[in-house]
This record gives sequence, structure tokens and C-alpha cells, in this order.
Amino acid sequence: MIVKPTVLELLEKAENRYSLVIATAKRARQIANGSIPMTSSDDVSPVTLAADEIEEDKVKIYNKNQWDEELEKRKEESSVENNEANKNNEENSEQIEVKDREEQAEDLEKIEEQEELEGDSKNEEQEELEDDGDSEEQDEAEDNEENKEQTGTEENQ
Repeated sequence: MIVKPTVLELLEKAENRYSLVIATAKRARQIANGSIPMTSSDDVSPVTLAADEIEEDKVKIYNKNQWDEELEKRKEESSVENNEANKNNEENSEQIEVKDREEQAEDLEKIEEQEELEGDSKNEEQEELEDDGDSEEQDEAEDNEENKEQTGTEENQ
């Protein structure tokens, strides 16, 4: 037997005793089968826990018409939420596309910089090779001049 909350207190939450008994029994069965109670009562009786939940408005009792109205209301709310979520998703996807474009531009800049650096290093290598070639030619020319001078001095001697 339920002492607190009283049946009269619980009847304020339901349309009639039949609805109250069915709802309490259904919730008590759920609790007995392992559902977590939504109230912080120390009682272990599933029926008392179910009655406490009904009294605390954690479990609501609807008649057919009330339930239909509640379903319509929830559908409207969910469609509004879905529309808002879709708008947010579209905005986020646009932001992501903008970021992607910015990242692509940054990547292109990095690639161009690398190509410039590689081009500069190739140019430097070519210049060094050309310089080496010039110095070899200069060395040969100097050697030839020295040889001529030596041959000229040998002839003079």
C-alpha cells in the first residue's frame, strides 16, 4: 500500500484512477526490469518509486487526445530544430569551403615559394658551374701565357 504520495495527490496528475493505476504499474514494471529510477527515493519498491516519479512530474500521464496533441507539438518543435540545424550546417559548410579555399591558396603559395627556392638554388648551381668553367678557362689561359713566357724566355736564353 502506498502511503506517500497519497492516491488523492496522484489523482491530480491523472484523469482517473484507471489511468493512474495503469501508468504506475507500467513504470513499476520498467523499474523492476532494470530501468533506472528518475527519483532519488530511498524506497526499493518499484511501485513506490513509480508513484514518486509521477508525483514529481518526472512521468506524465496523458489521455489519447492529450497524447496526440503532445506528439504534434513535439513534431513541430523537432521540425523547427531540424530547420535550424540545417541552416547551421549550411553555414558551417560554407565556412569550411572558405577555409578550404584559404588553405589551398596557402598551399599554392608554399609550393610557389619552394619552386622559387629550388629555381634559385639551380641558378646558383649553374652560376657556380659557369664560374668554375670560367675559372678553368682562365686557368688554361694563364697556363698558356706562362707557357709562352717560359718558351719565350727559353728562346731568349
